[in-house]
Amino acid sequence: MRTSILSRAAVAVATLAIGSVTLAAAPATAATPAGIDRASIVSVLDAARSYQSNGGGYTEAEQAALDKLTETVCGYTTTNDLYPHGAYFNFFKQNSGADGAIVSVELHENIEGGDYTHRYCNFGLVVTADKDAKLSGQATLTLTPRPADTEGPIIATAAADDSTTGQLSGNAFVSTSITRDENEFFSNYSAVDFTAAGAATTSKTVTDQRKIWDHKSKVEKRAAKAKYDKRIAKAKKAYAKALDRAGSNSAKKAAAKKAYLAKRAETKVKYDYAVWNYRYVTNTKTVTQSTPFNLTASGRNNNLG
Repeated sequence: MRTSILSRAAVAVATLAIGSVTLAAAPATAATPAGIDRASIVSVLDAARSYQSNGGGYTEAEQAALDKLTETVCGYTTTNDLYPHGAYFNFFKQNSGADGAIVSVELHENIEGGDYTHRYCNFGLVVTADKDAKLSGQATLTLTPRPADTEGPIIATAAADDSTTGQLSGNAFVSTSITRDENEFFSNYSAVDFTAAGAATTSKTVTDQRKIWDHKSKVEKRAAKAKYDKRIAKAKKAYAKALDRAGSNSAKKAAAKKAYLAKRAETKVKYDYAVWNYRYVTNTKTVTQSTPFNLTASGRNNNLG
């Protein structure tokens, strides 16, 4: 049985929806590819954890989210020769402020004679623990070359594209993928590593109200009383007109009286506040909270199912 650079915990959490595909260049991304958001990534991560812990399978919605994620990031499109077989997850060991994982997608390619070869598309995911938080910092996905005195390298030495780094932003991040064929993947590399270092920051608007001393003079109080009397007189006039329009309709009379009493009560509240020797002051401020994180996930030398 061949050995894998994925950890023992990274069992195949789902068989991807089978369809014929061809591998296209996966687009680089500074946050997430089009159509991929935090909600869909969280759905995939939660379902993968549940599968690893409890077995079972994905719901239709979770499977659709996984298919869309892997198809978008690994960049395969329809043909007759290449199709996805399974997705393998290695999660961050800590998830304070943020969560995520390495995802390795096994792709089968049909060849002559009815056999097939394998390719592995690897990428990293980071999401905020709080959906309203914003990521900052950077994340790096690395294929670590196997030391020359062990089982390799056989095909190639470390390449410039063995590592990819992106800047964290928004509330979700998907790294650029790194794809290798089976021989190169298992012979040349001892690990897939993913690190994310930065912070998850929330900014919330907080409003508080406090009472302060505000002595009202006799002149101010007389002015307030005059305004109160004027408003009450206007309300009475409007009430009288409403009663005339209501005629003998008891329901309309009741509605008119209700409106009048509400207006009187509102006017009294305004008057009381105007002559009160205090006033309320409202302060609005933005409170920012930042949760730093330094997260790692790694897949190493164990059996791949």
